[in-house]
Amino acid sequence: MEEGLLLFTRLREVACKFPKRNVKAVILNVLNKDAYEKVDCLLQELVSKDTSILKFGRSLFSRWEEIRNHVVLNISGSCTERQVSHVLS
Repeated sequence: MEEGLLLFTRLREVACKFPKRNVKAVILNVLNKDAYEKVDCLLQELVSKDTSILKFGRSLFSRWEEIRNHVVLNISGSCTERQVSHVLS
């Protein structure tokens, strides 16, 4: 699965846990502004209420550049992973 699609899937899950916080819009806005620290503060606050958010945060921060490029510049990832999975199956 592409990084951007994976982000949106996990982001939707997190947003559903906090419907009044508008988490999805805030994180996408911060990605557009490349404000890493603001996302970190928001996720720390959310983790204090639900520790399952840690996995999303780790994934987001470990692939920040790729995800940001996908969201902001609409640069998709490579198709190598899908091709290898197809060949191996």
